[in-house]
Amino acid sequence: MSIGIEANYFKTRRATFNLTVHIVLVTKYRRKVFKKEHLEFLNEAFKSIADKWDARIVEFSGESDHVHILLTYPPP
Repeated sequence: MSIGIEANYFKTRRATFNLTVHIVLVTKYRRKVFKKEHLEFLNEAFKSIADKWDARIVEFSGESDHVHILLTYPPP
């Protein structure tokens, strides 16, 4: 499966893995409520959370009615 990013694998003594998820957050009824300030805040908030979980945000984008987050993380 190719998603257009360079595969960065996490390695342990017993495994090599690449866990990547694509999260899409959509407003109810696709109402246009997100403004530039909201998207900037969400980007910083998700970066902060990703750092706490040893994850990495590969891509973050959004429009007035939805947000896309491409996240890669090590297994628990």
